[in-house]
Amino acid sequence: MNEVVNSGVMNIASLVVSVVVLLIGLILWFFINRASSRTNEQIE
Repeated sequence: MNEVVNSGVMNIASLVVSVVVLLIGLILWFFINRASSRTNEQIE
């Protein structure tokens, strides 16, 4: 029983980690896009 619970916890933990990394990547991409579009407007 313990082994099953441990493997389930590990699966959930890895899932949470991948989701968090994905969210951070999306937020970074969003900010970089906004910054680059802002500099493009200033250049023109």
